[in-house]
Amino acid sequence: MFPVKKLKNGAVVPKESIAVTMLSTDELSKNDFKSSKCCKKMSRMLLVPYYRNGDNITFMNPKIIDRDCAEFVELFNTFESDYNQIRTNFIENGVLQSETGTLLQNRTKGTGHGSTTRAFYLRPAFMKQFVPLNS
Repeated sequence: MFPVKKLKNGAVVPKESIAVTMLSTDELSKNDFKSSKCCKKMSRMLLVPYYRNGDNITFMNPKIIDRDCAEFVELFNTFESDYNQIRTNFIENGVLQSETGTLLQNRTKGTGHGSTTRAFYLRPAFMKQFVPLNS
């Protein structure tokens, strides 16, 4: 499930990114995308957008994303490309940057700017493109 918000013009948009899984630099160094925990977690996803208005919650149309469906081949190619960019940047430069990745990103997880824990996230652009929010 992921929260959405309504803009003043009535459009529904993702409120935040979706956490996929924690990022381990040891695993990142050792595993390509297809053998990664990140890929395994995303191989079949049920995405349920919801809108909260005070105490009322409205669940919107769910979407299943399945790696084995031909419809999502390009999506998983993008995930793989994003993962490989993150991985290559870490292996070659020892750096993890949240700017890396089109639909999949890595960034700190936890409160404050001093957090050292990182995780993979799906960017709001992913939900806008693949989960119907305004239908």
